[in-house]
Amino acid sequence: MQDDNAKLEELSMRLRGELSAVATEVSRSEQWGLSTPVAVIDARSEPACVSSCPVGGITTALPASRAIDDPMIRKMLLRCQSEEPETVLHQLLSGPEAEAFAEAYEAYIGEKEAMPRAVWGLDDSAAFVAKAREAFSDGELAIVALMPGHEVLTYCLPLSWLRA
Repeated sequence: MQDDNAKLEELSMRLRGELSAVATEVSRSEQWGLSTPVAVIDARSEPACVSSCPVGGITTALPASRAIDDPMIRKMLLRCQSEEPETVLHQLLSGPEAEAFAEAYEAYIGEKEAMPRAVWGLDDSAAFVAKAREAFSDGELAIVALMPGHEVLTYCLPLSWLRA
C-alpha cells in the first residue's frame, strides 16, 4: 500500500493541472448524482492522461468484467503483478483447485475476448460509485487510475488542493 501511495502521489502531482479541470467540473455540481464527474487516469503507458466522465457512466468508460470478480481470477491477476504470468498460470492449472480455476479462467478468457477493454470487476465499479458519492460529500474528487500490469487503483483528492 505504501508503494501505491507513492505512485499515486507522484501521478497526482504530475497531472495536477488536468485533475484540476475535473475538480472544477465537480465544484460546479450543487448535489451529487450519477452525472457528477469523476477523473480517470490512464497511466498504463506514457504519457499518462486524464479524462472525465460522469460517475454513472464509469462502466462505459471502463468496462467491467463479471469474471474478474471471481476470487481465483483476482488471485491470479494479483500474483501476475509480481510473478511471471506463465508460471502463475501453470501453478494454478496444476494446483489443488485446478478444475475450478480452469473453469473460472475459461470464463475470464471468453469475457476478455468479448470485452477486451475490461479492466476491473463489477464489484469494483460499484464500490467506486459509492466512494465517489462519499468523496463528493467530503469535498473531494474521486479518481480511478489504470496502472501498468493490470493494476487499478482508486483514491480521492481534496477539491481545495486541486483548485488552489
